[in-house]
Amino acid sequence: MKGRSARYRYGRGGRLWVVAAAVTAGICLAAGALWVASVTAPAAAFSPVDAYERSRQGQLVLVDVRTSAEWRETGIPVGALTIALLTDGGIPNIGFVDGVKDALGGRLDTPIAVICARGIRSSIAARLLRASGFSDVHDVSEGVIGWIALNLPLEARFTLP
Repeated sequence: MKGRSARYRYGRGGRLWVVAAAVTAGICLAAGALWVASVTAPAAAFSPVDAYERSRQGQLVLVDVRTSAEWRETGIPVGALTIALLTDGGIPNIGFVDGVKDALGGRLDTPIAVICARGIRSSIAARLLRASGFSDVHDVSEGVIGWIALNLPLEARFTLP
């Protein structure tokens, strides 16, 4: 293709359409995974106090599924892993399930409690994890807002997914 212009090789939009197609495919895959999660049975719920006590005693792993912007804004529940369900732009994180698997060393039977701001995303995340083979997943029903209202401890550190 030597001597041919980029317009000829890639069409009128240049390489932009290739990037757009890849992004669209990723969003469709993530949306499909979220749909599967939405049709599975809801996870059992814990209150913020229950989740905190069980996490503190090593009985479960707490996973904060909010965005990195939210982590910076409010802090993170003490001891929680930070694995975002969505990007800061609201796009589904297609690596969410793999991130949780990696963080837990592939142990799908590890007790997990997922938390978000109000309990909506954590409910979706819990269903997604259960649909992906995790056997002991719980939702923190009141989210970080409930956590803060109960004066449970937060830490300022966070790691990007």
